[in-house]
Parts: sequence; C-alpha cells; structure tokens
Amino acid sequence: MQLQGLSKNEILNTLEKNLLRLEKLVMDHMSEEIFYKTRKNGKWTAKQIIGHLYDTQEVWGKRIAKCCLHNSAVLESYDPELYVRERDYNNVNMKYLLKKYKKSREDMQHLLVDDNWSKTGKHVEEGIFTVKDLAETIALHEIHHIRQVEEIIKS
Repeated sequence: MQLQGLSKNEILNTLEKNLLRLEKLVMDHMSEEIFYKTRKNGKWTAKQIIGHLYDTQEVWGKRIAKCCLHNSAVLESYDPELYVRERDYNNVNMKYLLKKYKKSREDMQHLLVDDNWSKTGKHVEEGIFTVKDLAETIALHEIHHIRQVEEIIKS
C-alpha cells in the first residue's frame, strides 16, 4: 500500500473512522447471510475480508508494539491468504470478530503517542518502517477493504 504522507492526527482520525464504519456495517446487517457474498467468483467473501482486516490489525498492531518496545525491531512477514484460510472466517460470528478487532485496535492505539511515532522496525522484505508508516498503512488498507465490503453488501 502506497503511503500518502498523512499527518499523525489524520492517521488517528482515519483509524477511528474506519473502525466506526466497520462496526456500523456489521451492526446494520444483523443477518450474517449478506456477509457470505463475494465481489467475484473465487474471491473472498465479505466475512473473509473483515477477517483479513482483523488479521492486518492484529499483525501490524503487534509490529507497532514490537517497534515501540525495541526500536529497530525485526518485523517478520506473514501470509494473509493463509491466515484467512486457517482462521475459517466464514464460520466465525461477526460480532465476536468485531469485538476482537476493537480490542486489538485499543491495544495498538495506546502505543500511538508522540514518543513512539518515529521508532522503527525493519521488515525482512520491505525494509525500514516507522511506527507512523505502519499506522498509516493500516488506515489506508482498511479504507480499501471497507469499500469492498460496502460494494458487496450493496450488490
């Protein structure tokens, strides 16, 4: 995901708005059947996309925590497809998943303070990231996938 140079406040506001949008999507559609739809045959369902967003929040949130604890930390890769497949999101309750998502977000947001934004980690494949870069990536990634979920629900 290409960074856009968002300010710290823009990142924090975007993260907050994204979580509210996602929560509204889940709560406005109490029947989980709508979340089994896909955009295209063979692509992830809306449930799997939301599961992927949780995975991203969890993995990248842990990366932020690692950078905050150990400046210049080594950040490992992960396979998003494997996570979605192994975690079987089509069989996970949406409210439960949203609850876990919110908890992971809260844990991460406590770390997004001025002293931590410039701390770094080195990703084994992608190079050096600051905490600010990691948080912005999460925010922009969420926007992209929340739009996909909205498209699926409207179709």
